[in-house]
Amino acid sequence: MSETIRITFSIDEDAAERIERRKDELNISKSKMINEALNFYFKYEHILKNIEAKRLKTYLDMLCAGEHIILDIEHFILFLMKIEEIKDKDFWVKHKEIAKSHAEQLSKKIDSVDSLLERLEACNFFKIGMKSIDSYTLLLGSEITKKFIRVFLEEYCKEIGYKIEIKEGILKFRLESEPLEEEKCDITV
Repeated sequence: MSETIRITFSIDEDAAERIERRKDELNISKSKMINEALNFYFKYEHILKNIEAKRLKTYLDMLCAGEHIILDIEHFILFLMKIEEIKDKDFWVKHKEIAKSHAEQLSKKIDSVDSLLERLEACNFFKIGMKSIDSYTLLLGSEITKKFIRVFLEEYCKEIGYKIEIKEGILKFRLESEPLEEEKCDITV
């Protein structure tokens, strides 16, 4: 074991409360907890510095639950090419059902077009090139992914109450969104 060195540092009240709470939960000393936290940070520092906290949380959220997989983009494109080759209409029906199911499952986490696009960008379906209020440019990696992404976006957005219009370029979508108008009803008494 290496020699221990005593250091003193200042922390804010919130951090002190979290350390105290975690120390009790883990039943370890503050020194051990700080050592482990620093060792973790230095071990993964290169990752933590190169990825946004929000995106890292998205990756952990998707992968830790076991409902998502990491798939090489070429495998994904190969699957889409085969689906197009055999003209499997049932695939597209099921794809719409999955989009609707995702919208139901994730309605509290992903309840806007903006949050949906950010999540799909984290999945590497596209890069968000430009965005302004309710208007986005999505840069696609391959032409074969267009239909897959379009169908998913249209179905998901409809389920969460947004109308989207997608204008296709060669390898990009220009997407505009607006909330669906709630049906107005006249009540006469």
